[in-house]
Amino acid sequence: MNDANELISFIASMSGEGNLRVEENLGEGYVRLRVSEAERRQAKHDIQHVEDIVIEMLRNARDAGADKVYLATTKEDGVRTLVFLDNGSGVPQDMQERIFDARVTSKLESMKMDRWGVHGRGMALFSIKQNTDEARVVTSGVDLGSASR
Repeated sequence: MNDANELISFIASMSGEGNLRVEENLGEGYVRLRVSEAERRQAKHDIQHVEDIVIEMLRNARDAGADKVYLATTKEDGVRTLVFLDNGSGVPQDMQERIFDARVTSKLESMKMDRWGVHGRGMALFSIKQNTDEARVVTSGVDLGSASR
C-alpha cells in the first residue's frame, strides 16, 4: 500500500469512514470521490446539449487558471466536433484518461458554485464522455495547458 492510501485509511479510522470524502487518492492532486460526496456535489443539470459541453469545458479551463481558451468546431455528416485549447495548469500524462472516469476530480478543496450549479464533483467530464462518441485529452502537460476533443 502506498503512503497516500495509508493516510486515507488512517484518516478514515480516526474520523469514521462516513466523514471521509475520498475513495481513492490517484496522486498528483487528483482523487476519486466517494459516491455520497459526488452526489452531494450534484450539478443542476446533466450534459444534454453541445452548449452544456462548452460550459463545462470553460468551467474546467477557468478552474485550471486559464486566461486564454480557444474553441474550434466543425459539423460533418451530422457529427459535431469540438476542440478546446487552453493555457491552464494542464493535466498530468497519467491522468489524461482517468479524468473521464466518474468522481475523479482535482477540486477536492476548491469546488465552486456558479450560476450553472456545483462544479468539482468529478462528474462533468464523465457525463461528457457518456454522451458523446469521443472525449479525450489530445495533448497536455503540467503548466502547459490542454487540448481536448
